[in-house]
Amino acid sequence: MYNPFAVALLAIEAQKVVELRLVKLAWGGAEAQLEAQQMRTARRMYAEQR
Repeated sequence: MYNPFAVALLAIEAQKVVELRLVKLAWGGAEAQLEAQQMRTARRMYAEQR
């Protein structure tokens, strides 16, 4: 059985990662372009695994 506290911490951590990526995209510039490319690559890799 999963520890509810650990599950909650994992969810919070995942949300923080999403937040940081979206902030980087919102600021724009070269870093945003790189982040967008990395996000597309990650999604493509995930889609290929399914």
